[in-house]
Amino acid sequence: MLYLLFKIILLLILCTKADITVLTQGDNIISGVKESAVAYEQATGKKVNIVGITQGLLFEEIENDLKFDSPLYDAFIASPQWVPDFVDCETCSDDESWLEPLTDRIKNDQVIDWTDISSFFRAFSSAYKGDIYSLPLDGDIHFLYYRKDILEEYDLEVPQTWSELLDVAQEIHGEDFNGDGVPDSSVCFSFAPDWIYYWIWDIFSAHVQTKGTEHGAFFDPENFDQLIETEAFSITLQIAKDLFQYTDQSAVLNADAPFGFRDQYITGQCALMIDWGDIPGIIHSSNTSLAEVTGVELVPGSQTVWDRETKEMVECNEELCPYAVGGINFAPFSAFGGWVGYISAKISEETKDESYEFLSWLNGPERSSIDVKRGMGFEIYRLSHLDIEKWEDVGYQKDAIQPMLDTLDVILNHQNIVLDLRINGNKFYTIDLGTPIHSYIIDESTLQETLDNCKEDWEELTAQYGTKHQQDIYRFSVGKPPLATNEYIEFSSTTGIVFLSIIGFFVFIQVITAINIWVRREWKIIKASTPAFLMITIFGVILCNVSALFWMGTPSVLFCNMRLWLFIIGFTIAYGAILIKNYRVYSIWRGILTVRDDDFVPLTEFHLIKYLLFALFPIVVVATIWTISNTLEPFSITDSTGSVNILTCSSAYSNIYVLVSSIYFLALLVYGMYLSIYTRKIPSVYKESFIIITSIYGLIPSVIFIAIIPSLGISILIIFLPLISVLFAGNSMFLIHFLPKLYWIFMRAKWARFGSDNKRNREDDPSTRRTGRRTHTKSSQYSTSIIDNAVTTRREARKLVRLLKATKKEHPSWFTESESTESSLTSITSPDGNKFKIINSSSSPSIETREPVYTSNEASTSDESGLDNS
Repeated sequence: MLYLLFKIILLLILCTKADITVLTQGDNIISGVKESAVAYEQATGKKVNIVGITQGLLFEEIENDLKFDSPLYDAFIASPQWVPDFVDCETCSDDESWLEPLTDRIKNDQVIDWTDISSFFRAFSSAYKGDIYSLPLDGDIHFLYYRKDILEEYDLEVPQTWSELLDVAQEIHGEDFNGDGVPDSSVCFSFAPDWIYYWIWDIFSAHVQTKGTEHGAFFDPENFDQLIETEAFSITLQIAKDLFQYTDQSAVLNADAPFGFRDQYITGQCALMIDWGDIPGIIHSSNTSLAEVTGVELVPGSQTVWDRETKEMVECNEELCPYAVGGINFAPFSAFGGWVGYISAKISEETKDESYEFLSWLNGPERSSIDVKRGMGFEIYRLSHLDIEKWEDVGYQKDAIQPMLDTLDVILNHQNIVLDLRINGNKFYTIDLGTPIHSYIIDESTLQETLDNCKEDWEELTAQYGTKHQQDIYRFSVGKPPLATNEYIEFSSTTGIVFLSIIGFFVFIQVITAINIWVRREWKIIKASTPAFLMITIFGVILCNVSALFWMGTPSVLFCNMRLWLFIIGFTIAYGAILIKNYRVYSIWRGILTVRDDDFVPLTEFHLIKYLLFALFPIVVVATIWTISNTLEPFSITDSTGSVNILTCSSAYSNIYVLVSSIYFLALLVYGMYLSIYTRKIPSVYKESFIIITSIYGLIPSVIFIAIIPSLGISILIIFLPLISVLFAGNSMFLIHFLPKLYWIFMRAKWARFGSDNKRNREDDPSTRRTGRRTHTKSSQYSTSIIDNAVTTRREARKLVRLLKATKKEHPSWFTESESTESSLTSITSPDGNKFKIINSSSSPSIETREPVYTSNEASTSDESGLDNS
């Protein structure tokens, strides 16, 4: 009903001719604003309509009006804490704001004298995210007011801590301070639900904010933990409840007259009061005798504070309380912050200019100097307001006003001053918190129920607005830059799902390949490639893929070390298996070409596995020492803009271990290159040269992106390139190694199984290729047969030599001989064009192959019943 009546009155006001309409609080400041509007009209001839609404409805009225494109109000006088709701509104786009930025207007304003405004209020009340959205019209700070005469009468000191305040309150409560024969209360401030928050935070701030304004008194700026979940909040509520015993409870609980406690102090019915800075003006206009006996001090502090590291209450020390005085942590609270003037962004440019002109006039040194001295809700916020002579000029006694000016000067320069909460939903975080606290004060709920209700309310609000969003705004409000965004690949993100799909696809293909390799292990193409080592290679590649999973998600100690272990073991196994196989081919080939007097020991699979374990051992030792002595841990790298934290892994000496590991891998690479070059002309069914080279290419980016880039701190590359290189390092080996085999298994099954598909044309052989009209063969069935049956001992080599000599007798035209002083050399050309040299040196016989030369397809075709079978 009252709200409907307000709307009717509003419409009548709007029907009157006026230049602009300003909405403000209708409880205690509207009378002062209206007086100023009248003075403005007299000075400029421009009419301003002032509309007032109770403080409990002010926020909703402004918010509802700003949502419409044709607002009813042009300007607002409201709380500075609400600017996030009006600039970063939930329904606003990124570049949209409901409020008009005033930065350029202020720069061009020659009258406002912007630097005369205290830097504290310029920063706290006006600035937001690099722009100025409001003009300060008030400066709100809480002070402790006390009756000097009463404390002297009872021989009591001004309380410096909350425990001392309780002692003083207990000592004098119930005494008659004003001589009316009625016992008076020792303490007076509001316990009304809509107002109690401000006095609760006077107590709480002294217990939780110790390291300056940036420390924060509502949330921990670093992790956004709610400080109301600490033991300090329980202590605060208990102190408030104890103080409640020493008040006139009927007066301080009156929600309809929340400032009724002021009347108690003005009439001498209480000795201690915590209130805003307009009290001297109120006292001056109502009771000049009280001004002489009223002292002003900082709000009490605390000797015990909450340690955010140990999570317990501890005594103040120099490290924990660097701004403490005499071991007491003072945290003066800028409660509410002071009224400010906003301009709607949805009005015409002409109306914006007129609205700014009025607010600038109201803010100016001349008019504001009058308003702050009247005790009508506007308090000191300009440096010129501290001029004692101007106070004396309007009738203030120097001894009465000087203590308040001195105390205010101390507070505005205090390093541990507490800023009121300035994030989205301020009203709901703060004022609405008064309801559960009020219930506890009057014994309608237990302490635990109150704590739970407060915690749940805040958690719901934070979830509604977004934790990261709220934390960034809160950090800005206390003077810290927004916390850099933690960047990593989340499993549930689009990027994460893509990478998971890639990893899953490759692992699936690799498992299917392993099954096929094992089932067809007796097939010629599989058997020639050593099935056991093919399986080992696949296992190593799968480990590489699994390690890629640990490059995703939030880094942890477990994830960091799993990255290390799975990748180095997986890659070493996969690459080492190919390397060792190539080494065996190298050994066989070398054994055939040069058979020494000592029997050549054949390399069985058992020997190869031993060599593989030997290759794996050094890197495992390095990783073990690394993990035990210098465990990898989550580490963040901030990019050059300071807005992004790249989450990765590091340790104090990780660069040293990376260097050692890289040297070892480099040694394996160099040896692999040597084997690849030496065996490059061996028939392709045996050689792995191309795979070795590709593996090298896979390892080089892996080493660069996994080891070097995190050290250089190259921004977002740290997230994606290591993961990509891990996947490339393993899967490139897999694809190049196994795709040809899978092709011949499924597309040329007969050849893959038996070595022939019964076709006469050599283009069906995987070792041949056609170029124009000529077919070139790197190895024929004849040469393959020789190597397949190649002996690896000196005796078997000599048998082969005897066989060739016997063949010479039957087919002398195939052979040519040459003599030398060192050896007897015989050359043989087989029907399929392959050439061999038999060298009978003094040390050992040996066989050398030469590339075949064909003049036609017919020349390259051998009879299956001919020499191949013999």
